[in-house]
Order: sequence, then C-alpha cells, then structure tokens
Amino acid sequence: MNQATERAPPLFLKNTYIRTPDENCVIVHGDFLLYTFGLAVNKAISCLICLECQKAINLANAITHVRRHFKQAPIPPGLFEELGTVFKIPNIDIIWPLKPIAPIFPLRIESQPFLFCTSCNKGFTSQQALNNHFRLNDCGDSKKWHYGYAQKIHSTHIGYLKVDISKLTCRTGHEVPVSKIFTNNFKIGIDITKLPISSPEDAYILTSFFHSDKWLDHMAGFTPEQLYEARRTHDPEDMVGEQLRDLAKRYIDVSHKNIDDENFGLQKVLGAIRDPRRVLHLLH
Repeated sequence: MNQATERAPPLFLKNTYIRTPDENCVIVHGDFLLYTFGLAVNKAISCLICLECQKAINLANAITHVRRHFKQAPIPPGLFEELGTVFKIPNIDIIWPLKPIAPIFPLRIESQPFLFCTSCNKGFTSQQALNNHFRLNDCGDSKKWHYGYAQKIHSTHIGYLKVDISKLTCRTGHEVPVSKIFTNNFKIGIDITKLPISSPEDAYILTSFFHSDKWLDHMAGFTPEQLYEARRTHDPEDMVGEQLRDLAKRYIDVSHKNIDDENFGLQKVLGAIRDPRRVLHLLH
C-alpha cells in the first residue's frame, strides 16, 4: 500500500477497554510495597512509573518526585538503589523498545492514532513532525512509517511509544474480577495490632494518664491484639473463666480500698469505683 494513502485506524476509546496491572507491572517487590509510595516498575521498558500523576519518572529524581506526593512518607533506605539494580533501571533515560509493547499501566493511551517511524518506533502527531525526524536522524534511507496507538513517555525529553492494544481486555461482555485483581496486586501492609506497644518518639503527645501514671510501662511489650483479648467480654467457651472472675472480684475489692486510703483529690476521683458492690454484682 502507498504510505501516502494509508488509512489511519479509528480513535482509541478508553471506555471500551479494561486497564489493570499486567505481568510487566510490579507494585510489590520483596518487603517493599511500592504502591504505598505511588510507584510501580514496568519491566518491559525498565522504568519507574508514578501511579499518582501517571507518568514515567527518572530514577535519579525518584525521591524528589515521591516527596511531591507524600511529604512525610518514610522511604526505606536503599529502595531506589535496589530497584535500579534488580530491574536494570537507568538513572536518566529509558530503554526505548524497537517494537510495540503491551500498554503500560496506568499511563494514558492517546486517543488519536500517531505516525511511527518503522526504524526507531518513535511516534509523531503529524507528517511534518515525522519528516523533521527523518531529516535530523539516521533512520535508514527508506524512511518507512506506519500508524499506531501511542503512550507519552517523560524521560530526558517527551516521546511517544507505540503500544499494542490487542493485549487489552475488551469491556464488552467481560465481567471484571474486582476482588481477584485486588488480592493479586495489593498485599496487606504491616498489621500494627500484632506489633508490641512502645513509647512514641515524641513523649509530649502522651497524656498524663499514660506518661505520669506509668500506664504505658504496664502495657509495654504487649500488642494491641493481646490487650483487646484481655479486656473483651467473657465468652462461656473461654477456659478458666470462673477463676478469672474470682480474681477480678478480689482485685476490685482490694484495689478500691487502696485507692481510698492512698490517694486524694482528682486522682482519687479518677481511680475510684463509685459503687464497687454493683460492679461485683455484675461479675456474678
């Protein structure tokens, strides 16, 4: 076919397709939950992707870029060095593929078809821009080109990469497995209920109830999960329930007397049980 008369494909309609992370999209690497920093790695072109602004970013500027979105995020030391080594991510420019690849998640696919240089696989919006490319670059004497769909890549300069939309899933007649996509691509972060309780870095945020009266010292080493288990409502199936109930009654009886005898003022009011006999009755 004469390239001058080649017909462009139809517009890309984003609502026709389902965009989900594919096998080239890495959002969890080892213990690093990359998506919590708004990041992903695309293995097809060995580059970092910002999920927040949906752009490819340079490894050299990755920390600065993440700070724009998450100013207080505790970025693990050595994270970007490891990603660069494992996935062979260059510091500045990306590794430009010479053939079409699967669309990069979640980068936007341009709706208007582009003109692509067959030799270097770079896209252009107009015939004039393509001709300028041929004039300034050594892409062979044939100067062949073709139409295709493009995604914008930000590296040392803005370029348009050809993608193969046949690898996308059509939305028509397709049920989206939402729960499967979620469980396959997102891991649960650290479960803080299973971490031992410790003092915060800033002691000024503690109230006198925890700090001055040493309640935190009593709870240190236990996890929130264990504390919840200790204060939850008694279950008839729990073991040693009667023994614990008896110990609770003895403790309330003795502690209330000690509070009355050893304290005065506000501390006595806060610590005292208004009606210990009623509390003991409820424990029966």
